[in-house]
Amino acid sequence: MFMKDAAFLEQLQQELPRRSLSPKATQRFEDTYKMLGVQQEAPVKKRLHKGLWVTATAACLCCGMLFGVNAAFPAFAEGLPGVGQFFEALNGNFTSARGNKTTHGANLDTYDPQEVDVSAVAQDGSAQLEISQAYSDGKMLSFTLDVTLPVEQSDNFAYICTREYATVTVNGETLPPVTVTGLSSTGDGHFSGMISCALNTPLEDGETAQVEFSLPDLSGYPRTNDYETKGDLVDLPGTSFQSSFSVTADTSHNISGAIDGEAVDGAQVVSIDATPTQTLITMNLPEYYVHPKLYTMDGLEVKFNLAESGEKGEFWPTSDLRSSTSTLYFDGVPAGNDQIVLRLYPDDLEESVQAEFTIDLTTQTATPSTTYDDGGLLDLDGPFHYYSIWWAGEDEPFTTQNTQMELGSLTFTRSENWFRIYVATPDEYREVEASIYTADGTLLGTTISTKDVPDGMGNGFFDEDVYFWSARENPVRSYDLYIPSETYLPAWNEAFTVVVTDTATGEELIHQTVQLTERYIQ
Repeated sequence: MFMKDAAFLEQLQQELPRRSLSPKATQRFEDTYKMLGVQQEAPVKKRLHKGLWVTATAACLCCGMLFGVNAAFPAFAEGLPGVGQFFEALNGNFTSARGNKTTHGANLDTYDPQEVDVSAVAQDGSAQLEISQAYSDGKMLSFTLDVTLPVEQSDNFAYICTREYATVTVNGETLPPVTVTGLSSTGDGHFSGMISCALNTPLEDGETAQVEFSLPDLSGYPRTNDYETKGDLVDLPGTSFQSSFSVTADTSHNISGAIDGEAVDGAQVVSIDATPTQTLITMNLPEYYVHPKLYTMDGLEVKFNLAESGEKGEFWPTSDLRSSTSTLYFDGVPAGNDQIVLRLYPDDLEESVQAEFTIDLTTQTATPSTTYDDGGLLDLDGPFHYYSIWWAGEDEPFTTQNTQMELGSLTFTRSENWFRIYVATPDEYREVEASIYTADGTLLGTTISTKDVPDGMGNGFFDEDVYFWSARENPVRSYDLYIPSETYLPAWNEAFTVVVTDTATGEELIHQTVQLTERYIQ
């Protein structure tokens, strides 16, 4: 399935016309590519991603198509040459408000978030807001959001958001405007996510802050199979909220100061500012392309925030657009990790390492290391070096007239920390439950299907008329199911069992063990 999507896009790009742009437009494309870390060459050179050298109309069309691909296949868009990092940053910012893998506070549950009990009713009384957890490391404030809409209304939307900024006030100080990009549907009318924002004035350890939160009227992205209209927002008047709660700062896990360490090939760690919410690493960077990654010693990748690294840290992947000293912004490191590994790849293919440092947070030292060649968890040829791993099936149920439900593919995407299951079926929709088990029978998670496609976010059902599958010679219906895996990192070549059952009858429709033998580095 994954490779089929890639082939489809490659063919599309090859068929786009390539014409000359005006000098001004050409410069704009060059500037954009530099910002995104792409070494753009003259358009006469025949490279696939140079299909953006088109007329203005074709360029807009291509951008629209890429954003459409990103909406439907975010993991694939993040892996595209040149623009992958841009979509990764975009999706990272997007998910930060919908409660999945975020670039702020994704690992807060490994610390001790405070339980709060705050509820608010919307202006028209039809919706409710709940805040159940909050955390402040003295520099950042994070808190959960759970909005409940009437079921008859919520069933129409894959996720909800705000057109206007939300307002957060701490101890009477209004913080910079907060964008609530999307709260994702979790079923039964609930939409959940998390907000993280920087404090104007740092809090001392043990200091209690009073928080005022104002959420403007919500809007929803409708569930639809219509690819042309799925991005149209629907306003939900009367759904604004105002609430308040208190939070006590915990700075006991914060680490800040200079780092003692030598340089490697022009790269040197200068200082670190680490909290449970985010990790800031200031570096002297070399004069070559840098693709940074941060890992724990057990192979967990700590999410990189390209947007803030560029805007606040003066970092861009290409040397001509960054300062010699830049700050790299990452998510907070999970609790219990005294050592982390900072790796600088020469490109986003991640097939070789330009420089690497093992940073000891306790001693605040950065030691040159070679974990990428040690035969361990972080080895470049090791089982955890991948962007995604998958099993693509023994046959092609998506292109044949199947007579029974079949497992089409199983994929794990590291940046999102979820399993993605494709199931082909000749039948009309029925609600199913999908479960993932390890080889020893440990249940990793379950999910329940929904009938409509939630705007490319998973657990949807594709019928024969959906835009993509209808182009197939023998179109089939299919389920697209997602199961989060925040605490378990699967290994390349590891085997898993997929079980799919009919929720109404309890009938077991699929019980199959597959091995994730394919991998995509980046």
